[in-house]
Order: sequence, then structure tokens, then C-alpha cells
Amino acid sequence: MQPSSTELILIRVTGEDRPGLTASVTEILAKYDATILDIGQADIHNTLSLGILFKSEERHSGFIMKELLFKASSLGVTIRFEPITTEQYENWVGMQGKNRYILTVLGRKLSARQISAATSILAEQGMNISDMTNKSRDKYAYTLLDLEHKAEDSTIQKLNTIKGVLRVRVVK
Repeated sequence: MQPSSTELILIRVTGEDRPGLTASVTEILAKYDATILDIGQADIHNTLSLGILFKSEERHSGFIMKELLFKASSLGVTIRFEPITTEQYENWVGMQGKNRYILTVLGRKLSARQISAATSILAEQGMNISDMTNKSRDKYAYTLLDLEHKAEDSTIQKLNTIKGVLRVRVVK
């Protein structure tokens, strides 16, 4: 018997979050014995953003996408599919386990102005942000930026000059 061919597919689900939504999506993947290679989920003010990279046998992928489309429609969410090449996946895997640096930005309030200024400074230095979280609580707000390279002292100094920023630190 000849081994079956596999496909890598990235799905993105967006819409109003509710209990059981992620379970209903992963149940369909489980039904076809798909392998989840990566999963990420964020809920911002009850709006879900869910990404799942999975591998399945080529003969199942059409059925999986069809069932996911019907499930998304019944849940009132949007789902998108993107095929991922083996090369893209291997490049992503190659980045895992490499040094990561977390840049913390603290302020009394971090508006779009401060976040735009900080991300622009990082972009000018050729630094890629692989993950970002921004939260505000009571009197303070913070942004965590996951970077692939350590920010130079001069970059930290520039970030500390942004109006409204109280402190910037790099954590390895």
C-alpha cells in the first residue's frame, strides 16, 4: 500500500467568542485524525481570533474544509483557509527554539500613538515582532512585544523618550 500524501493548512477563525467554539472546530479535525501543529487564540472584547495550523491526509482535507465551513456558518463566525508549503513550515520550525526577547513597555496609558511610535522605532531597526499583547489595568497599561533579536541600548533609549511611556525593559 502506498503512503498517503499530506497537506498543511492554516485556518483562521474570527467572530464573536462563545464557549465551545474552539472545541467544535477541533472536533472536526479530530474526526479526520488531523495533526494540530500550532494553535493560537486571542479574545479581544469578546471577539475571537483563532489560528490553527494542521496536517491531514490529502484525501481528507476537502471534507475537513467543507465541514469547517458549515460549522463556521452555523456559529456565525468567519473562517479562512491557507495552504502552507513544506518549505514555509520548515522555515517556521527552524525559528522555534531560537532566542526570544520580550520587550516590556509600561505607561499610565498606552494609546495607538505610543504603540505606533514604539513599533515604528523597532521597524526602523529591522526588528520583527512575533507576538504582541497590550493590556490596561487601573492606573497603568503595558505592552509586551516578543522579538526575535535583542534590542540595542540605543533602541531602548529611543523607546524611553516616547511621550507617555514610563519605562521600557528587555527580558530574555
